[in-house]
Amino acid sequence: MPRVSVRADGSFVVAWQSNTGADGSGWGIYLREFGAGGVATAPDQLVNSYTSNSQERPAVIALDGGGFITLWHTPGVDGSDYGIAGRVYSPLLRAVGDSADNLIDYATNTVTSVIDGGLGADTMSGGTGDTIYIVDNVGDSIIEQPGGGIDEVQSSVSFTLADNVENLLLVGSSNLDATGNALANLLIGNGGDNSLSGGAGADTLSGADGNDQLQGGDGNDVLSGGNGNDVLSGGAGNDTIDGGAG
Repeated sequence: MPRVSVRADGSFVVAWQSNTGADGSGWGIYLREFGAGGVATAPDQLVNSYTSNSQERPAVIALDGGGFITLWHTPGVDGSDYGIAGRVYSPLLRAVGDSADNLIDYATNTVTSVIDGGLGADTMSGGTGDTIYIVDNVGDSIIEQPGGGIDEVQSSVSFTLADNVENLLLVGSSNLDATGNALANLLIGNGGDNSLSGGAGADTLSGADGNDQLQGGDGNDVLSGGNGNDVLSGGAGNDTIDGGAG
């Protein structure tokens, strides 16, 4: 039976279970958001990530501020028979983590979304649309499928892009490293002294502030040092290098 939770503004979220197999095994939990007039404002979303056997008996509860939490029965989560799993969403229908280790999955997303796992070592997975991942733990990991949009990582720790993720932006002022993958990556430094390595692909590297080291690697790369005393190395390929100020 579908479950409904109404927000203070009259909009509401419906959660239900279905055996369409989108989560890869048995029954899964889905939700959909509606405006106060009853018109859907977002497509159906798969709430749970892949879990063996069936996810059942959902509940959805509105939270102060417009967010909500979806709960359901899942096998083996507590080590003995069925337990309770849950996923918190922001008012913009974005999966939100906390200080624990989370697995956040936005498998049916077809528009730009922001996934923030919180402070724990999280596994985050986007959908077919563009996704922005907020990374703040060296144990965070990202799963992206080929053709899953143009994705961006905004990281406050040193980070290496996972397969099928295009862009990496370092945030804050710490001295951090950014490493690309086989795609044509965009790597942007922060206010600290950064080491940016493009790897394979025709990459664009920008050091921003700080005394940075930029290595283009293979491919026809574009390197811009920005402010500070920077060291730029194009590597293989026909590269464009701009030392910037400093």
